[in-house]
Amino acid sequence: ILLGNSATPENNHIDTLIRLADSYEVGDRTIITPLSYGDPWYADKVAAFGEKVFGPQFRPLLEYLGRDAYHSILSTCGHAFMNQVRQQAFGNITYLLLAGTAVHMNPQSPLYRWLVDRGVHVLDIAGDSVGIRRPLQSLTDAERVVNTSVMRSHWGRASQDRKTAELIETAVRPRSGAS
Repeated sequence: ILLGNSATPENNHIDTLIRLADSYEVGDRTIITPLSYGDPWYADKVAAFGEKVFGPQFRPLLEYLGRDAYHSILSTCGHAFMNQVRQQAFGNITYLLLAGTAVHMNPQSPLYRWLVDRGVHVLDIAGDSVGIRRPLQSLTDAERVVNTSVMRSHWGRASQDRKTAELIETAVRPRSGAS
């Protein structure tokens, strides 16, 4: 389980850890929490709280990792909890959705609404029942296909090539009224 993307209060780590403990059957899953950038004091507080609640299952990432090492860790996460209200962690969320991860987000995030409006299957953290422990549900194969398709349609190679061609065409097009 991935929790957040940085050592900033906007990730709502403490609230999310409480929700994970109260609302889900986490089983023996590891809770990976990137805390290598942001506020070191805050990172220490989150690490201490996570270890208090989940013990050795809580794994704070306190050191910077290279992109390949970080993506290798992300690829092991079947679930991600991104409880930010402001738009944040877009690169991580995109990578996770393309990898088939069940992404749980705060519905107040503008990114949550943007994704849902395009048909992406993301889960609503606020809609989770507090105090009723339930198993974490993975995405279905069909939901993964939709997520991959939507994400690629906006940021895939073909989409980027098309957008670049449109930009070049606009840049070289003669302007009306130009002398």
